[in-house]
Amino acid sequence: MQGKATGETFHRAGKTDILLREDDRNAFIAECKFWKGPKAFGEAIEQRLCYTTWRDSKTAILVFNRGTEISTVLTGMDTVAKAQGNFKRAVA
Repeated sequence: MQGKATGETFHRAGKTDILLREDDRNAFIAECKFWKGPKAFGEAIEQRLCYTTWRDSKTAILVFNRGTEISTVLTGMDTVAKAQGNFKRAVA
């Protein structure tokens, strides 16, 4: 069987940037965001969680960076993710 990839696809209560489907299930869902600071990243996490159903086990937020020091971006993402209520553990 072949999978199906779509962009800007309606999913649950909103649209997702990347959706990969295999048969009748979502294999992967991703949101694409430019880094606009920790607050915006936290909002992206909430957006991703709002559009995710219990069957969606593989999701991601792809963060693009224009001009911010990468260590600042990584530290900001780490801090926001760990403060989010659904955070369980970091995987290296």
